[in-house]
Amino acid sequence: MATLDRSFIDDLLSRINIVEIIGKSVNLKKLGTSHKGLCPFHSENTPSFNVSETKQFYHCFGCGASGDVIKFLREHEGLSFIDAIEKLAGIANIEVPKNNTKFEDDTSNLINTNQIAHKYFLDSLSKSKTAKEYLSNRGIENAVIEKFEIGYAKESWDNLKIIIEKEGKTKDAIDLGLLVNNKNKIYDRFRNRIMFPIKNSSGKVIAYGGRTIDKSEKA
Repeated sequence: MATLDRSFIDDLLSRINIVEIIGKSVNLKKLGTSHKGLCPFHSENTPSFNVSETKQFYHCFGCGASGDVIKFLREHEGLSFIDAIEKLAGIANIEVPKNNTKFEDDTSNLINTNQIAHKYFLDSLSKSKTAKEYLSNRGIENAVIEKFEIGYAKESWDNLKIIIEKEGKTKDAIDLGLLVNNKNKIYDRFRNRIMFPIKNSSGKVIAYGGRTIDKSEKA
């Protein structure tokens, strides 16, 4: 299958402001470093839908919907991946490469690495009283947790790292942003955070959104 080069997609996304795109469909109000509004994916009276201009990412703390601007167009407007790309390319006034008409949005190695992390996050939540109480206090019931497969990253610098190393997936985990390589010191990126998996159209985890449960730290 022909693939749309990842560098083209990254360049395209760098030219797009997710707040402007979503703001055409959702009434967003700036709140601190984020923008907030009523979620377009479920009925609610109190805004729980957050859009981060810095991270170019949206997340609803009510229903768990999350992703980048491409996923928003696919989920909200019902566009295919290519249609979403072409719409954004039109907004950015750039041309989609003609020799690549399909996109295979995952590779087996990266998908497998994300699956290892996903299993770890799910297991960590099941064993963390603090994380479960945090979700319960915010009205997130078990049915929602199970439906969106919400997890938890322990307050540790190397729990996931150790698991990843045993599987020989360290480089992939760094590429995915699950681990950080800082001057040859490798450690877990996500710590003490509720983890929201982002899935592709095939239902495979391709990325994560994380929210700290430490009130003294910003998400």
